[in-house]
Amino acid sequence: MAGLIWAEIMKAMDLEIAHGLETPYPLQPSQNYVRLEGWAFILGQSKPCHVRLRVGSEIFEPSESVHRSDVGSRFPQEPHAASSGFVFVCYLPFGNHSGVLEVSGDESEQWLPVKSMMIPVSSHPLMGQFEPAGVCLLYTSPSPRDRQKSR
Repeated sequence: MAGLIWAEIMKAMDLEIAHGLETPYPLQPSQNYVRLEGWAFILGQSKPCHVRLRVGSEIFEPSESVHRSDVGSRFPQEPHAASSGFVFVCYLPFGNHSGVLEVSGDESEQWLPVKSMMIPVSSHPLMGQFEPAGVCLLYTSPSPRDRQKSR
């Protein structure tokens, strides 16, 4: 329903968004972050567009703006197409998050959705160490913690 409303608003405003993602979708879990690469802009805008990634109630700005000569040559009539590239690196807690890539062409007053996505984030790996087994698989010497207690 919300997507239909946004489509109607964009149609009424006569706006068309061009975009592409280089990050494979669906996104694969990464350890405590998500990386999203691509490009996006609103066709026919006289000024460069701004992009952001909204994840829940958090807003992320691109960590890098990328010059995209391939997009500029694909859209030669659009003066800002070549400057539409972005890279997001967003650190998030463990879990599945709902995110929306958004674009604005009016000095960030109104944001339009480009793509909704699920963002899976895995936790840090568990780190540990195995100690060698003793005689007959019985541990016979004190552990480092036991040695500290006896001091």
